[in-house]
Amino acid sequence: MAKEEVTAKKNQKDGAMKLVPIILGAVVLEVVLAYFLVTKIIAPQMRAAVQQTPLEEEGVKKSRTIGKIYEIKDIIVNPAGTDGTRYLNTTVGLEVENDQLIAELESRMPQIRDSLIDILVGKTIEELDGVEDKRLLREEILTRINDLLPETKNGKVAHVYLIDFVIQ
Repeated sequence: MAKEEVTAKKNQKDGAMKLVPIILGAVVLEVVLAYFLVTKIIAPQMRAAVQQTPLEEEGVKKSRTIGKIYEIKDIIVNPAGTDGTRYLNTTVGLEVENDQLIAELESRMPQIRDSLIDILVGKTIEELDGVEDKRLLREEILTRINDLLPETKNGKVAHVYLIDFVIQ
């Protein structure tokens, strides 16, 4: 009986040992295929995409004229969820097309500052920290300020820039 168990175990080991070269061959084949897939197909496509993107962006930048920038300085708030232990100090730049719109912004400055403060105190540190979060914040500020301005020939604010943005 002991001989039968030893023989059975030996047969199991022999069967497993026969599978090792097959498994190793499959792993090596997968590694080689992955290498060629990445170096010959994926990497050239990524390089082509990277090379096209800056050229396209330069074309857009050259075609757009930048208007005047009106700055709203020193907006200091405590972000939501900080219990007054942290603060945000920012300067917001508003891109406008003409001087009449600057005059309109100056006449509505209390409303604009109040809206900016309202937006910023409603955001947590996490909502203010990332690149995508800042892009969304600029869009929200742009929408809110343009909603405050009356429909006139003076136009609207074209872009919002976060000139200074310090979280402490």
